[in-house]
Amino acid sequence: MKHVGVDIIIPIFNAYDDVLKCVESVWKWTDLKTHRLVLVNDCSTDTRIMPYLERQKGRGCIVIHNKTNQGFSAGINIGMAQSEDRDVILLNSDTVVTKGWVEIIMIGHGGICVQFFKEWRLKQ
Repeated sequence: MKHVGVDIIIPIFNAYDDVLKCVESVWKWTDLKTHRLVLVNDCSTDTRIMPYLERQKGRGCIVIHNKTNQGFSAGINIGMAQSEDRDVILLNSDTVVTKGWVEIIMIGHGGICVQFFKEWRLKQ
């Protein structure tokens, strides 16, 4: 069975250097023709964040800028709202991924995470 791509949600608030390392590692080690990156800027006050994120748009990447700070949980929910029937992987913005990371996670979840997410979406 061919795997459908996943949405990789990264909520962001400041921490420019960490965000840069995180996003660059995702670009390097993720097939963004299959998977999709969703960057949620939670009204960062660091003026370097918005221009950096804007440069990431396209090529399998969606960028959302909150007008006010919504908090971590709301940022995740805003990002997950972009996903319709795709699995979701949540990453903290200080995560650095490595080769094969998506495949390892998707093999390891055994369908449990997918079922939970589908049930959660039905309740919304």
